[in-house]
Amino acid sequence: VLLADLTNGVIMMDYIDNSITCREFILNLVKKEQDSSDKILIDLSNRIGKIIGKLHKNQIIHGDLTTSN
Repeated sequence: VLLADLTNGVIMMDYIDNSITCREFILNLVKKEQDSSDKILIDLSNRIGKIIGKLHKNQIIHGDLTTSN
């Protein structure tokens, strides 16, 4: 995050080259059918939940939370 304008509800973020969405990560992992896939997905879900919990605790609500954004 480069800038957060709370008055106008604007967040300016840096662009990350060669990044993938959470959805793409999950789909790639499922295609590989590795034995560790379940553990990785559980860990990922827990980490995302903790991050969203921190946002909500600080009165930040993501209006369109999906694995694609």
